[in-house]
Amino acid sequence: MRSKKLPAAMREKVKDYFYLQFSNGKLHREEEILDFLSPVLRREIKQFTGRDICRKVPLLSTPSHRDFSEGISYVIEPTIVFANEVIMKEQTTGDEMFFILSGVVEIYVASKQISSYVAIGDGCYFGDVSVLLGVRRTASAKSKTQCMLYRIRKDDLVSLLQDHPAIEAKMRNIAQSRRRRLAHYLNPDEIKLSAGDEVDAEDSRTDLFGLPSDDILHEKEEEYTQDRMQSGIRRRTFHHHSQNRRRNALPFMPS
Repeated sequence: MRSKKLPAAMREKVKDYFYLQFSNGKLHREEEILDFLSPVLRREIKQFTGRDICRKVPLLSTPSHRDFSEGISYVIEPTIVFANEVIMKEQTTGDEMFFILSGVVEIYVASKQISSYVAIGDGCYFGDVSVLLGVRRTASAKSKTQCMLYRIRKDDLVSLLQDHPAIEAKMRNIAQSRRRRLAHYLNPDEIKLSAGDEVDAEDSRTDLFGLPSDDILHEKEEEYTQDRMQSGIRRRTFHHHSQNRRRNALPFMPS
């Protein structure tokens, strides 16, 4: 990487990526290995590797949603995102949504010069408004910390929800509520909230809901530093401005 004269910060990101992607020290292409296995064994392995996100997301951990969560675990894809990376942009076509295994993601509206609308963390999901309601992205999303996400493509989700109409109705209701809440935040005089819109029905069920963002960001930075030290990678800190950290709270509601 030095021969290509990459900046030091970029070289550190590459090291982090390979550590996170291949933490057991083995380099391989998972999909190529899975192709050699029987469909049943392949599904069992995918469900096993996706068990952590299914336990953390309230929608997926609900006992009555077990069949749905098993189906999700077969089609989701892990995605590593570093701090301060734009994950999705408003007014673009949404062809995938994301579940947060770990990390903090900031939702904002750049076109309205709103630097932060809400911050969400472990166990939350986002990108559903566009995917489920067939509209363009209503907001942008950027990582506040290093994040481990799982994404699901729109076609896979729509296909899976055909067998789970009750869950589809629930997810659509949540997406519609999120869309109304953001619209009300941007234009409170004209857009009124419906009953139950004040608090996000899914985000409020996660462990981080209501906690101060400063505490969460500090905890994530400590976890990140410990992981790097254990892997032998030199420490690289997050760059958070104290003023922004105070403004970006994690009660998942506009302040």
